[in-house]
Formats: sequence, structure tokens, C-alpha cells
Amino acid sequence: MNNDRRKALSAIITQIEALEAILEYLTDEEREARENLPVSMSEGERGARMDEAISAMESAASSREEARDQIAGAVEA
Repeated sequence: MNNDRRKALSAIITQIEALEAILEYLTDEEREARENLPVSMSEGERGARMDEAISAMESAASSREEARDQIAGAVEA
């Protein structure tokens, strides 16, 4: 792989890492909001929707991490 492609892939890694921080922040915020719901709401539809959102964000974080690692592997190859 030439240096231009390595630099471009390294820039993508940097962007992914910036998005990681935002995603982590938003997940933490949603988790905290979920924990602060009154019991009557947390056991209802709203709590369920928040659980789904948290789960989706956690899944996205896992996928993002895998993508970053794969790209890093390409840069190192």
C-alpha cells in the first residue's frame, strides 16, 4: 500500500475515534436518563424504547471498534 492510501486510512481512523467519543457520550447520557426515569415510566413503553436505543448504540460502538481495528490492520499491512 502506498503512503497516500495509508494516510487516507489513518485519517479515517482519526474520524472514527472522534465519533467514538460522541457515541460514548450519547450512550452514557441515554443510560443516565434511563436510570433517572420514575419507576412507572421505566417499566412502560418509554423505558423499553430507551433500552432499545441503548442497546443499538452499544452495538454500533462494537461495530465501530471492529471497523477501526480492521482499517488499522490494513494500514499496518
